[in-house]
Amino acid sequence: FTTLMNGAQVTDLVSERSAYSSWSGLNDVVRSRESTFGLSPATYTYGGIGGSYSIDSRASRQRKQMQVTYSLGNRTFDNRLMLTYGSGFTKDGWAFAASYSRRWAQEGFVKGTYYDGNAYYLGVSKLIDKHELSFTILGSQVENAATSTNAPEVYDIAGDHYYNSN
Repeated sequence: FTTLMNGAQVTDLVSERSAYSSWSGLNDVVRSRESTFGLSPATYTYGGIGGSYSIDSRASRQRKQMQVTYSLGNRTFDNRLMLTYGSGFTKDGWAFAASYSRRWAQEGFVKGTYYDGNAYYLGVSKLIDKHELSFTILGSQVENAATSTNAPEVYDIAGDHYYNSN
């Protein structure tokens, strides 16, 4: 399927896959999206056999908010801290939005794994007459240790269903 961000295709041209890791952790920012199924028309595309997925990350489309979120988990990461701000349009026609996310674990649910991820977003929009000029920058950096694939015999020998040979 086709994946777009602000009308621009973000699907890898060789593998035709979307690198969702590019905006991993920016849940509050990428929640404004349009999905289609099959060859249905969408705002910026006609989709593909698998449909289309279009993310609108413009500052003007972000909720007017100041949000702080802290979460505990027991999967890939143990802790998540997210800070998100959205101004909405000011009287002068400007909109500002920013977000930062940090996810981390000294050791994840499986022994020998760790997780360290940071994500950032900054968006600025300006209304000029009936037009909107927008600037968006975002990124996500993740470093994590992997688990191993094992045969059932390895788990039996180790006596631990979460044994990690890595």
